[in-house]
Amino acid sequence: MTIVGVLPELEVLKLRLRSNKCKIWETNDGEFTKLKFLLIELSSLVEWNIERDHFPSFHHLILR
Repeated sequence: MTIVGVLPELEVLKLRLRSNKCKIWETNDGEFTKLKFLLIELSSLVEWNIERDHFPSFHHLILR
């Protein structure tokens, strides 16, 4: 996800149908700085580790 996370203009991210096969997702400083919307649907994700200042522009999260 680091490759996607550093895209400078990424505002919307939709992860569907097990597009992320990792069980644990850890974000790093400088990733997803403009992300506003995140959809995680039918994922094998079990744990999501983020810091308080990650996703500074975040507004909307949908987990299905």
